[in-house]
Amino acid sequence: MAIEPVDAIILAGGAGSRIMPVLGETPKVLAPIHDEPFLKYLVRYLADSAVVRKVIIAAGYQADQIVSYCDQNPMQLPIAFSIETSPLGTGGALINALPEATGETVLVVNGDSYVDLDLAEMVAFHTANSADATLAAVQVEDARASGTLALDENRIIAFAEKTEDTGPGWINAGLYIFERVGLENFSSGSSSLERDIMPRLIEGNVQACKTNRPFIDIGTPGNYARTEEFFREF
Repeated sequence: MAIEPVDAIILAGGAGSRIMPVLGETPKVLAPIHDEPFLKYLVRYLADSAVVRKVIIAAGYQADQIVSYCDQNPMQLPIAFSIETSPLGTGGALINALPEATGETVLVVNGDSYVDLDLAEMVAFHTANSADATLAAVQVEDARASGTLALDENRIIAFAEKTEDTGPGWINAGLYIFERVGLENFSSGSSSLERDIMPRLIEGNVQACKTNRPFIDIGTPGNYARTEEFFREF
């Protein structure tokens, strides 16, 4: 089955308070890894999938740095921007960027995480399950820092908050596919994708595309310190 290309939105608006002591005023998406910014790895991943036709960067904190980098450095896909004038959170940033995307299906990527999942397979999974939304899920031994997904087979039925008692489980890898129609009832004000939008969407059909592929979230100093080793393995 042929897969229709989609636009991808990279959520890159956050200030990254946890990693600010390491990066200073550099936005997370420009965090250097092997002399290239994390953004370059994300765009390369999207381009190599042959599924994505355009990238929209939803920027806020230090947006001028991100725009300047993209203006001065060739990227493998066309780049557009959605710039926040005030902090919108991950949910508000997505809704604010949506007019820049075309098509009924949109891919969304957290600007501080990376999962080596075959995007063509994820899009095919989303389509085969007639999902309203699909997110990539990875299984970890210690989910205390993330919270877990409550699943019925592959369908997401709840998001469990992180606690000190949380053990192994499936967690959100920060990679999503949405049908535009499912996002039309959300406002562009400040909101959280994880806490405000996704819990409402799971009243419908939200699927978890499970994977055991490598995953990293660079948003903490400890994780960022091992990012070079993570990418060296590819």
